[in-house]
Formats: sequence, C-alpha cells, structure tokens
Amino acid sequence: MKKTKIVMVLTGRIKPYVRMTQKGKYVDPQAAEYLASKQALQLQMKTSMNADNYERFANGIPLLAYLSFHVPSSQGHRADLDNLIKAVLDAGNDILYEDDRWIDNIRAHRNIIDNSFKEPGVYITIEPLEKED
Repeated sequence: MKKTKIVMVLTGRIKPYVRMTQKGKYVDPQAAEYLASKQALQLQMKTSMNADNYERFANGIPLLAYLSFHVPSSQGHRADLDNLIKAVLDAGNDILYEDDRWIDNIRAHRNIIDNSFKEPGVYITIEPLEKED
C-alpha cells in the first residue's frame, strides 16, 4: 500500500542555508559547513525513506511541508528560520520529492531547547496539498 505522506525525524544541528558562489563552495568555511550539514541531512532522509518504505513524491503534485525545528539554546535565534527551512527543503530534492518547487505551503516553527533534555533536529511531514474549494 502506497503511503500518502512522509513523516521523519532528522537529528543533529542543522547549518542554515548559506549563499555561495561556485568558487565559494571550496573556499568559504561557512559554505563548507552548510554543504556538510546538507549531506548529513540527505543521508538521514535516504535511510528513513528506505526503512519506512516511503516513495518519493513525483513532480506535478502540490505539496505541504510541515517542519518543527528543535534548536539548542546556544544557537537560539542566531539563524533566520527561513534559512533553516531552505536548508532542509533543498536537502530533500530528489529524495523526498523530485523538486522542492512543488511545495506550495510551508508551515514551520522553531523550538528553543535545553540541550540536556532533547537532541537538536527537525520533525518533517510532507504530504499532498489538499485542494481548497
């Protein structure tokens, strides 16, 4: 039976999206940290997709993305929420969905956590967007 939504938890600190030039990927330490974080997110996404028998959403299906970030108090509000969102949605390309351009609705929030109680990361739900009448 085909599942109608993808639900997963990705753990670890997420490096927010960083603007970079082609050359900057190789010389900017912030860019290198972002790319390493993106790769770690992609590995967790692939593992979860396989373990839970999820199928990637094809192009042409409008999607809703719900993201609940758990950010350590040491990071707090240093990163813009929109850059955290972009980091996760970009990582999901070709894994959770063909292309994140099909995400028409994004719901996100940030929880500042005490490191001793919860691990940083993001809870993700991706599902087809219900058409409004």
